[in-house]
Amino acid sequence: MDEDYTPLISLVGICVTFVVSVVSLALNIRNANKSDFITIVTKSRMNWMDALRVSISTFCSKVIRLHLTSPDKTETEARLNLIEDIQQLKHFIVLQLNRGDEYDAEIIKIIGRLSSLTPDKDLDRDLEIKRLMKKTQDLLKLEWEGIKEESKKGNLAESHKKELYEKHLG
Repeated sequence: MDEDYTPLISLVGICVTFVVSVVSLALNIRNANKSDFITIVTKSRMNWMDALRVSISTFCSKVIRLHLTSPDKTETEARLNLIEDIQQLKHFIVLQLNRGDEYDAEIIKIIGRLSSLTPDKDLDRDLEIKRLMKKTQDLLKLEWEGIKEESKKGNLAESHKKELYEKHLG
């Protein structure tokens, strides 16, 4: 019985190589898709952070400028434009935040107090602006830390998100 198994061994080798190649290709595609997803989400979050940073700083500047000008009986066009800008920024900022999140809700309340058109003698505008800036900085720091963690580990577990939240906002 001197059978030649060379063709059979070659065929088995080709089949094994094919299966390993298909599995490797599938894993590479999955990893590339995961990497692309993380990149897209990270870029979107960074764009959101930049937009929030710019809108908060512009909002604060316009609120300060509005309250440095004295209201006349007849509002000047410049003052009315400033009031309109503040209201637009207020809505833009509020739409970028999550009203269901306790921390975001605090920022929304501060924005509401600062943009109120009715004078409030109990409101310390400078203190409120400082509070808004600090809270926004903390929120941006949380987002940045989340971006760094997700880029290393992928999608974070809820427990890890809570740890980050407590560390930076708690």
